[in-house]
Amino acid sequence: KYCLAVIWSYDVIQFFKIFSRCSFEVRKTDIA
Repeated sequence: KYCLAVIWSYDVIQFFKIFSRCSFEVRKTDIA
């Protein structure tokens, strides 16, 4: 159960990292 929570948290962090990067790229192209 604890391991699953760690894996889930890690996946969420990875997802937010990718999501933030995509949002940043989109914003950059909008400005440019």
